[in-house]
Amino acid sequence: MTRTELTIRSTKNQVKPSLLAEAKPLLRSLGKLGKAVSSGVIGALVGALIGADSTSCYDQPETTRDVDALAQQAFRPASRAIRAAGRARRGRTGGPRRRLQQAQAALNKLGVDLDRFLQNHQDPKCQAYALVAEHGLEPAKKAVARSLTYLDGIDQGERDDARHKAQTISRRKRVGKVRCEEAGKLGDQLPKGAGERNYVVYWSPPPPPNSDVKYVGISRSLKRRCQAHPDERSRNLETLNLPLLTFSEAKQVEESLIAHFGPRRESRNGAPKGTNRGQLRNRIHAVSPDRPDYCPQLLAGQSLLVVSPGYLAYADAMFTRNHRCLGVGHPR
Repeated sequence: MTRTELTIRSTKNQVKPSLLAEAKPLLRSLGKLGKAVSSGVIGALVGALIGADSTSCYDQPETTRDVDALAQQAFRPASRAIRAAGRARRGRTGGPRRRLQQAQAALNKLGVDLDRFLQNHQDPKCQAYALVAEHGLEPAKKAVARSLTYLDGIDQGERDDARHKAQTISRRKRVGKVRCEEAGKLGDQLPKGAGERNYVVYWSPPPPPNSDVKYVGISRSLKRRCQAHPDERSRNLETLNLPLLTFSEAKQVEESLIAHFGPRRESRNGAPKGTNRGQLRNRIHAVSPDRPDYCPQLLAGQSLLVVSPGYLAYADAMFTRNHRCLGVGHPR
């Protein structure tokens, strides 16, 4: 018999039937997170609801019914957040992670509330329930922490896959830093036709300083693009020294740069509207942040910047219309 089953059996005469019905399926749904986590969660749920009927101090100003409500407000969201983490998939960890972080904050607040209750009520009968709930608090915190670690593993796996693909792309021949006066020569070297690796990424003017960058773009016919741009832009235009890219790969890198520097009309993530605006004259994102696959697309472009010498500093995304994407972490 597992420790979890012993926990349930030893408390089944004290626990409300509704709690026992809730606890048993929870164990099955948390299989991915390990037996220790499952035991901790069920122990926390048991601790949350035991004793509401076994103590007799409801006539007190702050009763066990009040603490019971506080406990349920912390433990139940925590159990739901852990279930959501167990179902999480690559590219879909942001929501479960936020729920777990909220659960952490609620559990910390519950600890403060329980301490206050115990200080204010010296009657052992009144303290009994709070002590049981407090006993379940630490397992619940550990369960949430392990769930966050589980999500970290999913995220790191996604980062590793994106980095591996970027490293494969980076083995291709590099374009070099080409300006408009050399665009014709570059065009003669590029493969022709749609679907080929014939796209380059450019910015104008190039850094340093970073504040000089006013426009980023892609092209498979740099000569024509230089002719189409205003003189000031084409005069300062330069390609990034990246490998030759397909259209989708170039779009991903372009979006990474736009998300780093930001369009002029857009505020930085987390800033009040109209403040901390970007610096680019680009009017739109290369990949719309409203697309369901925006974050994986952004990560692909960021990863290519990370593995390309000299471009790591531009992999941070600060203008994503407040969409919370995985990012590249802290690459070395």
